[in-house]
Amino acid sequence: MSSCYINPETESKEEFLLREGKQIPDESYATISEDALPVCLVYNEQFTAAAIAFSLSELARFSNGRDQRAKLWYMVPREKLLEVSDLKHFL
Repeated sequence: MSSCYINPETESKEEFLLREGKQIPDESYATISEDALPVCLVYNEQFTAAAIAFSLSELARFSNGRDQRAKLWYMVPREKLLEVSDLKHFL
């Protein structure tokens, strides 16, 4: 299964996450619920990516300790994620 990423049209991923999300210390605070999902903001060399952890396997994929890229974690309401991603295709 492929990953699901946020892609806001009118602002950056970072702006969206700061406005709609609640930053959490790390992935150990992430929970998958009916109301909100974890989002991992990954810092690549050339760009950032904001992956939605819509399942336990996706959460594990982005919390892999061997991946040394810098990451920030957020909890974001599902309804807000549906507005800026193709999340509905993954649920």
